[in-house]
Amino acid sequence: MYLADGQVQIRKVDAVTNTIKVIAGTGAFGPDFTADGALATGPVAALALSSDGGGNLFFADLSRAIVLIRRIEVAGARIQAPKSSGDNGPALKAGIQVGHAMDFDGDGNLFLFDDGEGRVREVILAGSAIQQPGQTPPSIGGPASIVNSASLNGAVASGAWITIFGQNLSASTRVWGGADFVNGALPTSLDGVSVTIGGRPAYVYFVSPGQVNVLAPADTATGQVAVQLTTSNGTSGAVMVTKNSSSPAFFQFDPQGRKYIAAVAVDGTYLGPVGLYGTALTTRPVRPGETVLLFATGLGSTSPAYPDGKLLTQSYPLPALPSVKIGGQTAAVSYAGLVGPGLYQVNVTIPALANGDAVVVIDLGAGVTSPAGLSYLSVGN
Repeated sequence: MYLADGQVQIRKVDAVTNTIKVIAGTGAFGPDFTADGALATGPVAALALSSDGGGNLFFADLSRAIVLIRRIEVAGARIQAPKSSGDNGPALKAGIQVGHAMDFDGDGNLFLFDDGEGRVREVILAGSAIQQPGQTPPSIGGPASIVNSASLNGAVASGAWITIFGQNLSASTRVWGGADFVNGALPTSLDGVSVTIGGRPAYVYFVSPGQVNVLAPADTATGQVAVQLTTSNGTSGAVMVTKNSSSPAFFQFDPQGRKYIAAVAVDGTYLGPVGLYGTALTTRPVRPGETVLLFATGLGSTSPAYPDGKLLTQSYPLPALPSVKIGGQTAAVSYAGLVGPGLYQVNVTIPALANGDAVVVIDLGAGVTSPAGLSYLSVGN
């Protein structure tokens, strides 16, 4: 986030480090503009601020009553401007009286509220460093916009499904299909969209303008890693996120706020409250004493190790069975392992429970658990 502090400084609030720093201005009004092409440490009189999403910051500079829109510098003449002028002419020769607000639309067009005459004006940025409509580079929303696909929160993990939210992430919307797999390899690019996590390519499952789902590569890197997304229009800024070796979370059915675990009975019946999907899909509660199949991601390495980036032709069990509690009671786990790219199956026997919703938590040991209070099974006797 950028802000104009007292009009004499532009400051950046860093959401990753939770710090604030000055990136332009001296803290006092100066005798003149900071020279074009010079460092932004000279005087400014910043009114409106906006970012084009491609790493470029714009502001309206009102030093000594001469208004410039600066990148530094895109529009505005270095002349006294008694009124707005220069419509349909060169932007660098336009008169701008006062610019108190400006913003970019989704296609990278800059709009200015020139309140000298109460008009909204468009700055045509042809020939500048700004991408033209249809060519806007992708932008990831920030660390909180990169999440575990099952829980939609928490840390990312090796070999786990990851969801990325942002803008201009893709020109198309689709999931991977048969033609995208070559010799059993998962695609690292889908319709020109690719993602790197810690410098390594991820496997791209779903693309859309505002959301992309990828499978993180199975590697040993942990801690802070950079995530970047690339399209034909450019590469997003690097977003730093925490990456763990595992980050367990159950996939959830979408109705009723993603509350219920994606689970099936041994006979393939979907498990959840009766009518969870209306008449579109039959569901029923789990029954005490029955074995059910739960589906998750981020459970970590298997033994033997699965082939990273490949379609699986067999299941790959975890080296040790995890602990699963349902409604606070320990459930017997008979199998836990990878059955598809990033998709783990956990077979559990439902303990004796009363009817109603029971919270489910999986524990991999060493304090590594799925998010508490997030995933439920509906129990019915």
